[in-house]
Amino acid sequence: MKTLIIGSGFCARELLQVIPHSQSTELPEFCTKSQIPLDINNENDWKTFLEYERCIITCKLTDSKRAAKLAQLLRNKCVILLSSAKCFKNSDIDGCISEDSPLSSNLRNDAEIYFSKFAYILHLGLLWGAERQVSNWLKRHRIKNGNKLVNFIHVNDVARIASIFLEHTASAGRYLISDGTPRHWREFSNSLEQTSTGLESRRFNTQKLQQQLPAEFDFAKPTPIT
Repeated sequence: MKTLIIGSGFCARELLQVIPHSQSTELPEFCTKSQIPLDINNENDWKTFLEYERCIITCKLTDSKRAAKLAQLLRNKCVILLSSAKCFKNSDIDGCISEDSPLSSNLRNDAEIYFSKFAYILHLGLLWGAERQVSNWLKRHRIKNGNKLVNFIHVNDVARIASIFLEHTASAGRYLISDGTPRHWREFSNSLEQTSTGLESRRFNTQKLQQQLPAEFDFAKPTPIT
């Protein structure tokens, strides 16, 4: 079956490499010969969806009225939305969130709710891989607090997980996506400040995801300092 990947960014490029018979889209003004011209905000472009049995949306949906129409169009297809774990509220510092945690009040959640009954919404942890490396983030001083917890997921693992979900073996709904091992940033650098953290420091409960993966699924994990 053919799969249409909406977007051409970091995840979309990896999905193309892993998922057979897939094509990615790009805005018409930037589209190359190997891509499908499509603006997801232009309903006139939605006719492209009719040619594909499966769809992975890697871009953010924020218009709830348009999302409701798009969900109605796609509800009989196998659909995956790549979303953010920031969509869930965390009530405790270093607390644990799951798919049953309350959702934040924002435009993204308002739009994605229309897909929750029939699609797979994959809420990603911190994406890494290729040029996105912990060492690079540290060199650029993007990491400040060594006490903050982070939940990693390699971009190739996202693509592999998506390929499994495309087989329709899981129940539709939300899934937290990480390698299952929350880390403190201090594990990667001795020079980071170690100050108090806020609610942004959290752990993912990935039991729901693990139940859908084969026992031999091996996550890539960033290497801490020794």
